[in-house]
Amino acid sequence: MGDERWRTAPGQGGEPGLPIYKLVMMAGGLCILVGMFVFVSTIFVKSDDFFANPRGTMDRQTSNATTGFFIIFCGMALVVVGGFLSRGKRGFRDLARQAREMQDAMRAEGVIPPDHIDCKFCSAPNPPQAMACQKCGAPIAR
Repeated sequence: MGDERWRTAPGQGGEPGLPIYKLVMMAGGLCILVGMFVFVSTIFVKSDDFFANPRGTMDRQTSNATTGFFIIFCGMALVVVGGFLSRGKRGFRDLARQAREMQDAMRAEGVIPPDHIDCKFCSAPNPPQAMACQKCGAPIAR
């Protein structure tokens, strides 16, 4: 169906290939592991190297640590992109629905002001800054 366009080329025997989002997430996980190895490997430097040339060793360690952190960051970004691809359009609709629910809950708790105030007499919606109902003219109680 719609998922077919997000698959790699067919494998042996004509079975469908691996979904793209799985490849992206696996590549992200691999980047995270490689980045962690590079980042952590900066701790394990031989003391002979450090004392022979402390400035050069520190420069190399800083460069390795920065490179490892960058690789980890890229891997995390790939995992997030793979997660969004796995959910497809449904994922974005769910995200929008969750944002609306959060906004409604915040309005109910009074964290953000309501987008309208209902008149107690005629139930007409009015803007929050209105002093009187726009439909019947009754004062709006706060």
